[in-house]
Amino acid sequence: MSDVGAAKAEAPSAPRIEDEKCCIDIRLSTSNQLFDNRDPSPFREGALDPEAVEYILARLHELPRRAPIRLVLWVEKRSESDLSDAAMTNAIPEHFRYEQRKLRLATRAYWRRGPIFFLVGIAVIVASPAVTLQLPRALKPGSLLTIITEGVSIISWVAVWRPLEALMYEWWPLRQQRRMIRRLLEAEVVVRHERGPASIPPPGW
Repeated sequence: MSDVGAAKAEAPSAPRIEDEKCCIDIRLSTSNQLFDNRDPSPFREGALDPEAVEYILARLHELPRRAPIRLVLWVEKRSESDLSDAAMTNAIPEHFRYEQRKLRLATRAYWRRGPIFFLVGIAVIVASPAVTLQLPRALKPGSLLTIITEGVSIISWVAVWRPLEALMYEWWPLRQQRRMIRRLLEAEVVVRHERGPASIPPPGW
């Protein structure tokens, strides 16, 4: 298991509470550990390490739905290359504002494409009986005619089922993501230069 996987496995099931807020604790060896090393500019939107983001979302998922949140960054070591506390506290909401904009665009695209694909599927279903009636005129009776006729029927239902499934069910994950991002944008972010409670998982990235 990777260090990140181990950190997740050791994450406490019950949240730590400070000032009536549920805490998401992240222990870092240095401040730069929070950011994606592939990104040359750690101040740019969307520059958080993907595994750090995954860990934050996993811990958020375990918290009570309406509980206020405090995200605490425990930085164990200081170095000349460390970012300022202000840069760190700003980076997290900047990242999730960036994710919120991407999700908003994805949601708009979903509601724009979904009805169109559904109408296309309905058109295929409406047209399939006419196609089926014309097949005996083009093909001789036999197994080939039967296979093509059944294939047209299957294709017509598949053409409408997939868009219908998307319209009925795929909006829910988008709603869940939007809610989680909104909670993180409302969260307080603090930086502490100490090791912190022993229950906090070790640095995982």
